[in-house]
Amino acid sequence: MILKKTVFVLGAGASTPYGFPLGEVLAELVCKGISARNSEIRRAANLFSGADVRLLDRFEAEFRNSGRGSLDAFVEARREFLTAVKIGIAAVLLPLERDLALRTGERNWYRYLFSKILPGDPAAFAENKLAVITFNFDRSFERAVYLALKASYGLDDQTTCSLAKAVAVLHLHGDLGAPPWLSGAVDQDARGFGFQFEDDPNLEIVRQAASRLRIVHEEIPQAVLASVRSKLEWAERVCFLGFGYHPLNLAKLGVPTATRQRQLLGTAYRLSSGERLPVIRAFTADPPISLSPPEADVLTFLRDTEVVHD
Repeated sequence: MILKKTVFVLGAGASTPYGFPLGEVLAELVCKGISARNSEIRRAANLFSGADVRLLDRFEAEFRNSGRGSLDAFVEARREFLTAVKIGIAAVLLPLERDLALRTGERNWYRYLFSKILPGDPAAFAENKLAVITFNFDRSFERAVYLALKASYGLDDQTTCSLAKAVAVLHLHGDLGAPPWLSGAVDQDARGFGFQFEDDPNLEIVRQAASRLRIVHEEIPQAVLASVRSKLEWAERVCFLGFGYHPLNLAKLGVPTATRQRQLLGTAYRLSSGERLPVIRAFTADPPISLSPPEADVLTFLRDTEVVHD
């Protein structure tokens, strides 16, 4: 059980154990997909991006010549590629949402987390004081919560849905679709967990998912920001997991103001000593943020800190 008011802030590194790529790999997959004339990604970009074919033909070369390490940084100035990039991202990520991936893998921190916070009595799960703010588009965390509750207690769909909502999950940059397993209601953008291109020959699901995504520099709706800031105000402890500490993303969270007077912990996987310094400086709080060693991923963080051992 987590009984101290805790917010997990998830970055791309939190989803990598479940098959989702980090920024540079994602950019590579999108580039190849848009460039390949016979790919479903290219077909979706042709159908929905509104971009001239000649513009799509230039995308890979333009991105590589830009020297940018991420698609977000590239399209901030090259807005003519924005819609095509969103379609490419959606088309790459959609098939990666798989229930099987949530059950496997050596670095499965979801499984470790649930082993610590699922009580013997399902009704007591609602006592967990945990909320999640994610910068990721995938819905793997909320899907994993739902599956863990349903399988652990043998609950029906409605009861599982109600219990899973005890852990609020806020997607700051949008998501790949409204999760029907958590709403029970019909939403025009609702989409189950799992997708194959052959199941949607018109690629309408790709278009819908792409329309829900927000790239780093895009404005976040005020209602979303208000919900995020409210959760941070509620928190006693904030944990940054698999997070890259991009200055724009920290600003959206309201750091350092929104995180003052809170216990701050975070992973810093593979960050050099020089790369850690601006992260520490960004949190002008007392006490300062406590960063894990550079070899510690999310699973190691949970094992080595008090977060799930209070």
